[in-house]
Formats: sequence, structure tokens, C-alpha cells
Amino acid sequence: MLATQRKAAPAFRKTAETFAAGAKALAQQYFVSPEVFAEEQDRIFSKQWVLVGHQRQLAEAGDYFVAVVASESLIIVRDKGGELHGFYNVCRHRGTRLREDRNGHLSAIQCPYHAWTYALDGRLIGAPHMDDVPGFDKSDYPLHRVNLGLWEGFIFVNLSNSRPLTSILSQSHSSALTGASRPSLPAGE
Repeated sequence: MLATQRKAAPAFRKTAETFAAGAKALAQQYFVSPEVFAEEQDRIFSKQWVLVGHQRQLAEAGDYFVAVVASESLIIVRDKGGELHGFYNVCRHRGTRLREDRNGHLSAIQCPYHAWTYALDGRLIGAPHMDDVPGFDKSDYPLHRVNLGLWEGFIFVNLSNSRPLTSILSQSHSSALTGASRPSLPAGE
């Protein structure tokens, strides 16, 4: 007969039991103010690593989703080699939004305006009527990349030219990013 051990569920604690004397909540204006929101967008979300999804959302090559961070629309996509990429959701030709839907599957990213077509890794692979333009080189017009980091399957983006995601994680967590093995913990921890 096998004996099973159950982990005790944490006891429910009433708010009154956890309240610290003198603690205060933020004033309502911090939750509803357009000025505070704009400042948060500028000082936090446009400069820090922001969680946008999980790699399970991009199971197959060509799977993508659109995320909005600090008012910037981004396309997160898995290419044919299995790599994840993040791009600004803007065509390099006339600035048209490339994808309006929230997610889906595609074999290439095509602009609905003039049909400029990008590979899933962001390279421009088709630009109708541009062959006759002197000096035009498709390699000069890839999609603009956004910094992308993966940790424990979670996908993070950063709009600024900041340090890699690994730089903000502790040493024990950074091993998950590099594929290195994690230190083993003693039993019971």
C-alpha cells in the first residue's frame, strides 16, 4: 500500500489579520489619472522588460501574436527555424500596420497596403515595383526588431536599447535563460 503525502494548503488569512498599522493605499488619482498613466508608459513600460506572452502561444513556425507595449504595436512570431522574433508592427515602406488581428498563423508577413512581404525572421523578401528603383536593396529594409528575451518559457520585450533580460535576473534564474543546469536544492526547500 502506497502512502501519499499531501502538502498542507496555506491557511486563509483575513485582510484584517495582515493589515499593517499606518499602511495606506495609493490615492484614487494614481489609478485613473491620464497624466500618471502617460508617465508610467514613458518611465516604466517603454524602458523596462515587459511580459507579453508565453512560448506555448507560438507552437509552430508561422504562429504569431500581436502585443501592445507603451502604445507600440508589436508582432511576436516563430520563424521556420523555430526562433522567436519581435518586430514593430509597421511596414518599412509607408508605415502601415502589418497585422490588425490579435494572433494567427502565416507563412510570411505581408503589408496590406502595397504588399511588401517579409520573411518570418523580418527580412524583406518582396517589394512590388521596386526593382526599377536605382540603388534599392531589399536587405536595407528589414522589419525593425524589438528586444526580446525568453525566461522559463515567458516572452519579454523591451522597447529601449537596454541590457539583456538575463542582466536583471538573479544568477540562479539566469541559468534558465542560457540552458545551463540549475543548482540543486536540498530536500525540503
